[in-house]
Amino acid sequence: MILQVQRLLMLLEGYERLQSGERLFLARGDMPGTAVRFQGAIRYLRHTVEPIATRCILLGIFILGLVAQIFKPVGDALQGRAFTAGALLSLVAYVLYDAIKDLADGSRSEHTTSRFANPTSRGDLIKEAETGRAIDVRFIGYTGESIFDHMRGTLMRLHDSPARIQSVTFRVLTPNLSEPMQIPCRVNGDGTMSDDPEFRRYVEGRTRDYASHLLFFARRLRERTNIEVSIQFRTYPGLPTFQACLVGDNVAFFAFYDVARETEFPYGQPDRVLLDPVISRSGRVGWDVRDGMRRSEHMVKECSDLFESMWKISSEAPWGGTNHAD
Repeated sequence: MILQVQRLLMLLEGYERLQSGERLFLARGDMPGTAVRFQGAIRYLRHTVEPIATRCILLGIFILGLVAQIFKPVGDALQGRAFTAGALLSLVAYVLYDAIKDLADGSRSEHTTSRFANPTSRGDLIKEAETGRAIDVRFIGYTGESIFDHMRGTLMRLHDSPARIQSVTFRVLTPNLSEPMQIPCRVNGDGTMSDDPEFRRYVEGRTRDYASHLLFFARRLRERTNIEVSIQFRTYPGLPTFQACLVGDNVAFFAFYDVARETEFPYGQPDRVLLDPVISRSGRVGWDVRDGMRRSEHMVKECSDLFESMWKISSEAPWGGTNHAD
């Protein structure tokens, strides 16, 4: 039985080394595409294959020990009581496996959360989705510049190599800048704030340009491949105070904007000071339901519900979009 425990510890040590190897490999950053696929494979093995394999092994040991008690030749071959005691222990481990796994996941929660604090992580996860059959991205933000760059890269890569992808869905929400706004706004000499129509038109023009480029690449993709592409834009009523991004049904990122951030305008030859939101210094936080933590599952659902609610109350953006049926 001691030998069995030693072997189990060796297996666990080997698995931890594999995970450490994954982190080291990803930290190198010299092969981003391969690293993303490697990361996805390790996560899939850990959260899908590992629980099934562990349960099968534990249950198999118990059944073998039970057979050893019933059939004497088998029991003699397995050295009788020593193996039977190990079999009973394996049954206890089988029953307690879920509880032990939850505790282990909880002890790793700090590391898991920090993995998503890096703003580039969402781009990596979008690339990871390119290895599947569908890409679904939802975004709430200010100008949409950051997510547009990621999606444009995805559409360009799929144009050259469609792989297994069957559909691409992208929905984005930005504030309605066609009406007077309190944020963004002009900072007057006496410290008061006032609407700045010229700057609002400038910011709205940036979003329109990003959207136009994305729609151009989407149409090229549809002309070259059989991939179904749906890209939709809406404008929501309210101030740009936060950013949220969802990748499929598994991952959500969230961040607050620093709404008091000052900038000069026009750029190059400024004649005024404005409040122009930017992501706060605290950066983004994120959650992935595949990490197996209840908090992650809860937060992803909350972000998804928030997006869908805002989508319902928002209006179609004037720069249009493209649907599956276009």
